[in-house]
Amino acid sequence: MLLGSLVWGVVSDTLGRKQAFTFTSLWAGVFGMLCSTSSGVYTLVLWRFLMGFGLGGNLAVDFSLFMEFVPTSVRGKYTVLLTIFATLGSLTTSFLAWVVMDTLGWRTFVIMCSSPGVAVAILRRYFFASHNTP
Repeated sequence: MLLGSLVWGVVSDTLGRKQAFTFTSLWAGVFGMLCSTSSGVYTLVLWRFLMGFGLGGNLAVDFSLFMEFVPTSVRGKYTVLLTIFATLGSLTTSFLAWVVMDTLGWRTFVIMCSSPGVAVAILRRYFFASHNTP
């Protein structure tokens, strides 16, 4: 994730945050799903490393992209809300793991957790960059 945030931060400055956000979401989602195909520890580590590279970039880029559109007068409040939302997401994921893994297995859980990244990458192209963009 550290390497991903460093690399994707530079890429987002070059290509733009919208494209970098879309690509890092897709990257993390695809390699996350590939984790479910692992036949051994080495392929799992490889897929997780590549997923983390995309996720690290996604975390860096999406926070910057989000903050671009938040007025400076409420940026601190939104930063706290974003942190709370991320914490609630982590707790929800832990609960989901507790419910799903015993019945459906870890591979299904990994696919469930990774598929939103692919969905965001696909749906992102339908969102405007700002309220002025048609």
